[in-house]
Amino acid sequence: MGRRRVRQGRGGVSTTSNSPPSNGSTGSTTVACSANSAMSRQQSLNTSAIVNMSQPDRPGLKQTSLRETRGGSDSRRALLRIIRRYLRKLLIWLPGGTVILPRVRWVYRRLPFLDWRRKRYAASEARRIRSAISANCRRFIIVIDFKVFGPNYGEFIIMLAIARYVVAKKCSVVIRLVNTKALYPDVTREEFDNYINEITDIATISLDSEFGSIRLVPSFAEATTKLSDECILFEDFTIDGRFIVGDCFNVLNNLMADTSEPLRDRILFSSNDFAAYTPKAFGISPYVSWHCRYSLLNHSAHRQTTPDEFLKSHTYLRNRFPTHRILIVSDARGCRHYASLARDLGIDDVLFSKDYSSDFLGDAALVMNSDFFYWLRAGGMNSLPLVSRMPYEMLGPLGHETMWDKRRLTSWQEETQSFVVPGGVVRTPT
Repeated sequence: MGRRRVRQGRGGVSTTSNSPPSNGSTGSTTVACSANSAMSRQQSLNTSAIVNMSQPDRPGLKQTSLRETRGGSDSRRALLRIIRRYLRKLLIWLPGGTVILPRVRWVYRRLPFLDWRRKRYAASEARRIRSAISANCRRFIIVIDFKVFGPNYGEFIIMLAIARYVVAKKCSVVIRLVNTKALYPDVTREEFDNYINEITDIATISLDSEFGSIRLVPSFAEATTKLSDECILFEDFTIDGRFIVGDCFNVLNNLMADTSEPLRDRILFSSNDFAAYTPKAFGISPYVSWHCRYSLLNHSAHRQTTPDEFLKSHTYLRNRFPTHRILIVSDARGCRHYASLARDLGIDDVLFSKDYSSDFLGDAALVMNSDFFYWLRAGGMNSLPLVSRMPYEMLGPLGHETMWDKRRLTSWQEETQSFVVPGGVVRTPT
């Protein structure tokens, strides 16, 4: 499959999250799993690296919100959302409400037709975004609140893909990072600061400098303040401090479904986006990439590749790509673990990303430049191939994501791309 040419615009898990992050296909490569290898980025948080590429205010435009762009059935849905918001506030106000509310949500997520309800919300939110664009809301705000979001890469990439959609529609977007001093039990301050720097770099290289920006803001109130021509994406969930990224993948699926192929080329990621971060020491070609996750955390242990799975996966890739080298992509701890496992299994023909790359961006460049990406129940690095045209094969359960149809995970999935849910119906607890 030939590489497409696109413009090169420059521009963990939270313990306080109201809803847990997915354990499934996206959004699970946390700082604790990947930032420990970022030797080149061990400096403290550099706020000067936060870019500001937003356009000047344009007074005179009618103030527009996503709520104002809806009519008919969408207005009824808006009313229901207001009712749910007040019920939520009532539950919190009641004695023991902070304990009751998570239990109510736990029950809600286990009611019948969960996939249908997720798809219904995603379709509704996608309509709100399209309507806001049609109503001349030319600037959109994405608020990433780290009291809710959690420091991970995969979920940020999905959010960034939505930002690229907005930019492709010739609207500007600003990503506001708030509560960046949040603490996480499995992430050091240094690791988190490094993470902020890295996602800033990812946003900078991924967004057209004329329309995109990312910045730190000092308070949640400032982060959710709108100017006259601005709209907040996922406004209801954002204002309520609810976990939004669990639905972002499904919203992106809806937005992309009726998007033209030329516009998709502007939205989807390619190797060109990460060209500047390709490790100079890596000159091997052709090769395929294989993402393996390794974590010492008990809640992630089930996502590690077992010795039997490692042997079978290696055999599969070697038979399918006999002339290609196999590059295992993982963090420093993961590369050490799987290098030891390979030696124990008598496998001596695999490469490891940490011999060439020191950080997430370098790993991303190695993945996007490979001829094929393989993923078996691993981490959030798969978010980039998912939101691209590169060939891949992924096998694992879904979390918050829902299949676009019986055959495809995404509405833009091509014949060279395959996502397989074991058993066809497997879901991880959410």
